[in-house]
Amino acid sequence: MTPTELRHLLHMNPELSGKEHETQKLLLKALSDVGYSPKSLCGTGVLALWSPKEGPYHLFRADVDALPLLEETGWKYASKNENMHACGHDVHTAIIFGLAERVRKEKTSKNIAFLFQPAEETGGGARRCIEDLERLDIDLLDAIALHVTDEYPLGTVASRAGTLFASAYEVDVNFLGRPAHVADHKSGVDAIEAAADFLKLVYTRNWEGVLRFGKIRGGNARNIVAARCLLEGTLRSESWKKNEETIKEIEALALECARFHDAECHVTTGSTYPEVLVDEKLLGSLQHVCKTLGLTFIECEMKYTGEDFGFFCHRWPSLMFWLGSRVGDQQHGLHHPRFLPPDETIEQGIEILWNLIKFLK
Repeated sequence: MTPTELRHLLHMNPELSGKEHETQKLLLKALSDVGYSPKSLCGTGVLALWSPKEGPYHLFRADVDALPLLEETGWKYASKNENMHACGHDVHTAIIFGLAERVRKEKTSKNIAFLFQPAEETGGGARRCIEDLERLDIDLLDAIALHVTDEYPLGTVASRAGTLFASAYEVDVNFLGRPAHVADHKSGVDAIEAAADFLKLVYTRNWEGVLRFGKIRGGNARNIVAARCLLEGTLRSESWKKNEETIKEIEALALECARFHDAECHVTTGSTYPEVLVDEKLLGSLQHVCKTLGLTFIECEMKYTGEDFGFFCHRWPSLMFWLGSRVGDQQHGLHHPRFLPPDETIEQGIEILWNLIKFLK
């Protein structure tokens, strides 16, 4: 099976986070067929090792999960179910599989670990994989990953030293009031009113980063003062530390609004992603590879995208970069039902990573 054929099969059969069972079976067989002895990892993940010597490994990671999205590409290899690889994880997986095939064929003298990670979209996948790697006593020297995007044209690579992707937190603010009939509303405590005042303050303050609430749930009936109002949002900034500081500010602001209305409030966090940090030396190697291969390298801005590869970045020197996939002028963006990187992206990704291996110490 070629990397492109693997991509087609994955694209036709996308599976959601934590449910990548058929994806796992396909990868186990494909890797076995090219000479590896892969093993299951992190529930529905896969790990394959190239071990020509004793010692730690250079890790190359691909995420394998899809999104709950109906595809609109019209491609002959389009999804056969109600999910879609609208974030390019099918391409990432094909690239890392192709790299594993190339490494075995060329027999590099360096220890390489190929990780096919589940559950990137919903969080938890990277953290669990790291725990499993530790359980297996697999030591790493560094960690490398890429992400396709149609923001840049095919043949373009983009990254930056330091923070590439922001630290992302899920934030819930729950206001608790006291119900009453609207005819006697002064005897109640309106949780929706407290939440509304909180939102006014949030959206007029100049936060360092991004703080937005995309979902509100409050009240049970139109003629009853709401006893509860839940705001669900996201907080993103350049660092995990900054997010922790901002959470304290959010708590203080929410408490101020709650007290003013004689209500209560609770601030909680859901999934939390650390920032993706790019090592300067690894970035320099990537830039040299791009020059050697005649590819355009762009030093890009930090994105407020959440990416759980950040868990690897906080443990080992790491590299992540954007791999351009746009052909022509049309750009859809990630998580769009028409996002479709061309197959040519696969061989380009393999070539970049293979040449990058030569610079790894």
